[in-house]
Amino acid sequence: MELLADYRREHLMAFLMANSVPLNAAKEVCEAKRLIPELVFVLHFSGDKKRALMMIIHELQDINKALELVVEENEDELWEMLITESMKKPEFIQGLLNNVGTHIDPRRIIQRIPQGMEIPKLRDSLVKIMHDYNLQIELRKGCCDIITNDSIMLLVRLNRQQRMGVAVGSSAACSLCGVALAESVAAPEPLVVFRCQHAYHRRCLADTSMVERPTPGRRGEEDNLCCVLCRSEATSTRRNRRQPGRP
Repeated sequence: MELLADYRREHLMAFLMANSVPLNAAKEVCEAKRLIPELVFVLHFSGDKKRALMMIIHELQDINKALELVVEENEDELWEMLITESMKKPEFIQGLLNNVGTHIDPRRIIQRIPQGMEIPKLRDSLVKIMHDYNLQIELRKGCCDIITNDSIMLLVRLNRQQRMGVAVGSSAACSLCGVALAESVAAPEPLVVFRCQHAYHRRCLADTSMVERPTPGRRGEEDNLCCVLCRSEATSTRRNRRQPGRP
């Protein structure tokens, strides 16, 4: 690594990125030889993100590299550090305004610009911010329209499925008493068939008290009936999940 630093500096960064180099040794070599870009990479890779950012700002003075690091990490503390340090450099403020995009609220930058500081092409930067904001509004509106249309389509599909009939075979029997439903048809008796295709005599359901609490908007007890088998299965599943020690 030291040989590359002395004689093939242009290959050192690629070497650091492609090989597992001891970070402490790499840091010492880069610091001793003042290899700032390579040192920034080593610091960032080793987790010393704050020092890496400060070196980009003060040593490299590259707002684009600073933004690249902060956007990649997306930590509010790094954003705050970058904004604070940029307030001393008009060209950094311009870079932030032009490239901050949707990552943070641009007002965090605009409200902290020192009074009387001249910012290069400030007007163009503000126009770009407004354009990006309008673009975000249009995108959100488009997304809302798509979600609304999808919701309506799904609601229509659900309504269509709810209005469909439930097929019951000629050999179907009451899921509680086991008596064939065909016999009930011959001797008229109220039947209840749920969409899960479980069928019952109305009196069998009444005997098991499988009637839910009245729901606002429903007309009466007939609308509050529920399937005994499905209700029992769901209750058993919930009970098993609550028991400690179960996966």
